[in-house]
Amino acid sequence: MIEKNDFLIEKNNESYYIFYKKNLQFKKVDQINFDKFELLLSNLEHMPESELKKTENYLNKIFISNKNKRFKSLLKTNKISKLEIILNNKCNLSCKYCYANGGSYNQEINAIDSKKIENLISKIIPKHFNDIGTVMFFGGEPLISFKTIVRIVDKFEYLYSSGLIRRIPQYTIVTNGTLITDEIARFFYEKDFGVTISIDGEENVHNILRPFKNGDASFDYVDKAIFLLKKYKVNIQLLEVTYTLLHRNKNISKDDLKFYLSNRYGDISIFISDCIGDSELSLADDLNLDENINYEKQSKLATLRNIINSNYDSNYCDAGRESFAISPSGKMIPCHFFMGHNEYIIGDLNKEIIFNKNYNNLLEYFNYLKDYHIKECSNCWIKDICSECPASLLIYNKDNLLKQCNIRRKQKEHIIRDLIKKGEIY
Repeated sequence: MIEKNDFLIEKNNESYYIFYKKNLQFKKVDQINFDKFELLLSNLEHMPESELKKTENYLNKIFISNKNKRFKSLLKTNKISKLEIILNNKCNLSCKYCYANGGSYNQEINAIDSKKIENLISKIIPKHFNDIGTVMFFGGEPLISFKTIVRIVDKFEYLYSSGLIRRIPQYTIVTNGTLITDEIARFFYEKDFGVTISIDGEENVHNILRPFKNGDASFDYVDKAIFLLKKYKVNIQLLEVTYTLLHRNKNISKDDLKFYLSNRYGDISIFISDCIGDSELSLADDLNLDENINYEKQSKLATLRNIINSNYDSNYCDAGRESFAISPSGKMIPCHFFMGHNEYIIGDLNKEIIFNKNYNNLLEYFNYLKDYHIKECSNCWIKDICSECPASLLIYNKDNLLKQCNIRRKQKEHIIRDLIKKGEIY
């Protein structure tokens, strides 16, 4: 039933705004109607249930939701937004907070069979899809399998030149950077790769958090790699930072990290995510609300503004719906986070099966994940603008993630109020 807390009401100069949390809709009203609405809200708790229901129906008609349609099954489309190729589950680093158990995902060390992946690309993919937006190379550490990357890129170029696909995909890679050489940097430039590099700040912090398997420091290798990519004019899409308890204990803020990385490497996008989960470096119980609000204002204001203006997407990502991943063992899964979880396998490259019989059931489950399947999410007003991924909710440290829910709700509310006060809603 409708409650007073379902609304945010704010004013900016002579403008008045009402935000309905249940469907993320705004209304701009004059002072007379604003005053009437305030009075209505103050009387809600005294209304009989029948009147409350009528009021809720009335408000739902006024605040019309613009929710997006569900994703279509990949079986019914000839287009993939992203094909994620997990080349191996081996890594040369031993990151202190790694969610993937050193890159292995708790699986036997394996690398994708180059002949099988070439067969998929040259024979199976064209039967189902003629348009692939992005091919993303992942690991482990994907550059351990650099020769396989070259062969895969050659195959896609062949498909395009033969007219079997409409375009050459955009290639992206997520790497720790330690294996990048002049040869690899030139290849990235020639094939127009977008590169994401993992780096956790200054040398003394990065080397503690992201050492090599033998304990040696890795910062100098990553640092050199970034400058090497810049030298060859490679598109460095992102510097990815994991913010940990170590940063907090050393009094290093997210703003400090952004300042350091921007000052050292120039104008490159920086994404900083909180370390959560079971690691001793996790911030799950130690999130600084004010700091996170300030950081989110700076990094996500434009995105949130689009959400508030009804351009939001009710699904956080398109894994399993418009994209899928291939594991090193040849299994088709929604994305790399589902490695080792057999209940989420949607196909098998070894059997030349792209999508199995259970795929549509899994698709339906994903479409309504936050509405019906995660009870903590179903009645939460920020579920459609919450930046938590389906895999995290389903299989990774769910209890720790849910501890952050109150903080996330406060963050969103503070940001929305801030947008109103600054006149940035309309």
